[in-house]
Amino acid sequence: MSSETLVRPALVDDLSAVLRLWQESDVTPPSVTDSIESLTRLMGESGGILLIAVIDGMIVGSVIGGWDGWRGNIYRLAGAGFRHAVARTIGKGLKP
Repeated sequence: MSSETLVRPALVDDLSAVLRLWQESDVTPPSVTDSIESLTRLMGESGGILLIAVIDGMIVGSVIGGWDGWRGNIYRLAGAGFRHAVARTIGKGLKP
C-alpha cells in the first residue's frame, strides 16, 4: 500500500529539510545560494516558488520554479529514492 504524495509550496519550517534533501540527493552541485536565507528570499519574490513533495510527513522531493516575465525556468529538481533517479535522469537530459 503506497501513501499519497502531496505537492505544496514550501514553508520556512521546511527549509532545513529541503537543504538536507539537496545534499543527500546529489542532483546538482552545492551553491552559495543553498541557504535558509536565500530560500526565504526566493519564497518572498513574486516570480519564484519552491515546491516540495511530501509523503507521510517526510519531504521526498523539491523543485524551484521561476518566472522572469518572459520565460519559466526550473531549478533544483531533487528527490529521494526512486524520485532521485527520475530527477537525476531528467537533469542529465537537460544538460547541453
